Amino acid sequence: MVDREGRRDRIEIPAGHLAFTWMGVPIVYGQGDKPSIVVHGADGSRSTVDADRLDRATSKRLIGRDGSIARLDVAIRTSDLLTSICS
Repeated sequence: MVDREGRRDRIEIPAGHLAFTWMGVPIVYGQGDKPSIVVHGADGSRSTVDADRLDRATSKRLIGRDGSIARLDVAIRTSDLLTSICS
């Protein structure tokens, strides 16, 4: 991945996870017992949202590309995933 300053960076993607960038921020999806989002701050801070969506203030920081969010780790409840295309 390339960060906001154009430097190459690597993040570890665990097996069974999906990763992409949006608004210049890496987002890593994985399965969990409940929906949650871990917001990794550029300053090294971490906060957990026990829900399936970000609050308005965090969303504004992300969409505004202010550089304060370094990464999002999103857990999706396993039971919410499509387990079979053909039933």
